[in-house]
Amino acid sequence: MPWRTPLHGILFYFAALSSAAYAEEPRCLPPTEAESFLPAQTVSPDLADLKAKYNEVYASGRRLEHRAYRSGETFVLPEDKNLVKIPEKFIANLTRHIEIALARGYADFLFYSDMGHGHLLFPKEQKPENKEALLSSPDLKILYHTGELLTLRSGKWFDGPLPSEPTLAWRYFSRNFLADNIDGQNLAVLVHRGPGYNTVREIEGYAEQDTFRVSASKDGCFPFRRNGKTYYFDLSIQR
Repeated sequence: MPWRTPLHGILFYFAALSSAAYAEEPRCLPPTEAESFLPAQTVSPDLADLKAKYNEVYASGRRLEHRAYRSGETFVLPEDKNLVKIPEKFIANLTRHIEIALARGYADFLFYSDMGHGHLLFPKEQKPENKEALLSSPDLKILYHTGELLTLRSGKWFDGPLPSEPTLAWRYFSRNFLADNIDGQNLAVLVHRGPGYNTVREIEGYAEQDTFRVSASKDGCFPFRRNGKTYYFDLSIQR
């Protein structure tokens, strides 16, 4: 991992914050009834198939249906009949989570079949006043699962042999990671030691508050950087 100083983290944070604050307005308009939204995604038997599906999704410009958009000087998320204001700090941290996860190889593609959702966790002894307060809190943790529809183990109960190819083995054992809402820099890989598909579902002392989705699209709202290039993604509350 590259050597970093605290200044690196500060610079990365404000770069992400700036990119969120100045997301291009035409990209961040509300969804319309005329749009064709993302379809349900299917299981991929290998990384080549996953890549082909991602490239198709990204190039198509199809987007999440109930996605975040700009309203005046802020970003909002539709949830039921309400609009939830999204703190720009949360967007900046989410962007850093995405960039770091892709750089470290926890995920390869930003859509549901790979890295496409996160679970919002909050300390059990606390109760956020509302969704904006939740997304603003430094106590918020985000649990990500990657390789969601990538076949990494065979068997009805995913009890087949562990992947022997190094890249797939890494993807399998790094598919859970926990991230903070402080500066977006801290991602910790977690491993489920029981049977199944290496899926960590609970964090001691925390309760799940909600789930969100992210999906990359050439017409997406929020920018992220990968290998020196800028791409775009959308955000929605999943339920």
